[in-house]
Amino acid sequence: MLLMPFAFRRLGIKKMMLIGIFAWVIRYLFFAYGDIGPGIWMLYGGILLHGVCYDFFFVSGQIYIDKKAKSSFRNAAQGLITFATYGVGMFIGSYVSGGVTDHFYVDINGILGYQWKSIWLIPTGIAVGVGLMFLLFFREQLLGSELPEKTTQHGILDLENRNPKQVVGSLADGAEPDR
Repeated sequence: MLLMPFAFRRLGIKKMMLIGIFAWVIRYLFFAYGDIGPGIWMLYGGILLHGVCYDFFFVSGQIYIDKKAKSSFRNAAQGLITFATYGVGMFIGSYVSGGVTDHFYVDINGILGYQWKSIWLIPTGIAVGVGLMFLLFFREQLLGSELPEKTTQHGILDLENRNPKQVVGSLADGAEPDR
């Protein structure tokens, strides 16, 4: 969390969120291949990566929404993104994860157990897919291709005083906009 202001200035929102998404991929891979023997470092690494995953994806997303929404809609936008992630997202996630764990509950030599590697590779694949879609389709632009005339101190277009032809270049000072 302490690195976020520096990372925003240097990387911009898209790269920040991609770091968060692909940190989830690494985290899930650590859980898939870690064990309580020589691979225990992976389990600890997966636990430690949670902060990077959360901050660089969820917190960055909240900051982006806050900067993009007009002040009159800011609270509603924050509420909607929170409902989508912590409400609908967790509801769907709990059903999907239940189905995945049920699918990988098997009889191995007369003992029922979970195939944890296979279970953790499912969210790994989902996170890779989301990351690639985000990489390809997320744009930090609003309309047209002109650069904004008036931005906030963080390089964000001042939406309160914007011309419809203006676009947002990047969240970070000095970061290049997506084209």
